[in-house]
Amino acid sequence: DCPGSVEFSQDTFDALRIADAAVVVAEPSAERVVTLAPVLHFLDEQNIPHVVFINKIDQANDKLKDIVEALRTVSGKPLVLREVPLRENGEIAGFVDLVTEQAWHFRKGAHSEPIAMPTDLADEEHEARQTLVEALADFDDDLLMQVLEDMMPSEDEINAQLAKDVAEDLVVPVFFGSALESQGVSRLMKALRHETPEPNVTAERLGIAFTGEGVAAEVFKTYHVPHLGKVSMTRVWRGSLQSGQEVPVGDQVLRLGGLYQVAGEERTKLDVANPGQVVGIARADELKTGGWIGNPEENPGWAEAQPPLYSMALHATKRADEVKLLGALQTLAEDDPSLRINQNPETHELVIHGLGQLHLKVVEERLLTRFNLEVEMSRPQVPYKETIQNGT
Repeated sequence: DCPGSVEFSQDTFDALRIADAAVVVAEPSAERVVTLAPVLHFLDEQNIPHVVFINKIDQANDKLKDIVEALRTVSGKPLVLREVPLRENGEIAGFVDLVTEQAWHFRKGAHSEPIAMPTDLADEEHEARQTLVEALADFDDDLLMQVLEDMMPSEDEINAQLAKDVAEDLVVPVFFGSALESQGVSRLMKALRHETPEPNVTAERLGIAFTGEGVAAEVFKTYHVPHLGKVSMTRVWRGSLQSGQEVPVGDQVLRLGGLYQVAGEERTKLDVANPGQVVGIARADELKTGGWIGNPEENPGWAEAQPPLYSMALHATKRADEVKLLGALQTLAEDDPSLRINQNPETHELVIHGLGQLHLKVVEERLLTRFNLEVEMSRPQVPYKETIQNGT
């Protein structure tokens, strides 16, 4: 679950780097889906498998085909519809799965129920299924031969090719439904279970050996919580992590603190974290976002944070809080690599740099709620200078 605003995209990108696959949730609006361009471009550049789920389909004013066409303009990979809508009284009331050719009828707040495919939908379903198969045939010669010979591949063949193409980020399946009403969600979850890659495939994509000797793990997010301190969210790629274990971090040896399984605000203590698992490591001050646990020579590296786009000067409302303010900002910058801090040597102002006005407004709010620090923000002063030249 990542923030949607581009001003908080650093967290999104850092989480996506270690993900096996991503679900890109789209609004049911042809005008608004184009705002997904930064995320889709990042996924394409990093070759991260992903699917699109068009949410709130029960509230859509635009036609599904118009929404999909708008998505095509911002996706670098081919979009393939996995289902076609079943309509009643002009509204989407279900879908037909293009692989199994099973029709499903939405039920409010409950799982969809299987029904016979409406006869008036048969032609549309057949055409859409043919389009899906042709898109997959672009990446498989055997499938292409079947298409050229007017043969329809079996359900198992289509499923196998879908799983292969999604794992290699060659195509992007598109689903639709309503998360609030649990419509189309079970079908999406089934696709994620069968059509997305395993952790060993992700490790290979990142250039990390999934099997072998020694531990290998990456830190993709750090944050601070009351009474627990710093928590480093880490994906284990090889070996296992245990509380109290000594592991190599750079040229040092770190003794791990407590391990936690994290779900939102809930944390459950763990004894061990195995390959593929995401775990929170408590009180490991040496770990930072992008940090590597394991042999330094195997470290695949971590992309630098996005450059700042917006700056503000700030100072504590109470003069006695100035020293505390600097420490609080350093903690927030450790949690958020896209936040930069510096002291202007000419104006002597403390300046923070981020990805936008909203980004820095959230920093101001966190200083108050987490550190009880009231601050005032203003535009940074411009250090005007004069150049004195000799007369001629």
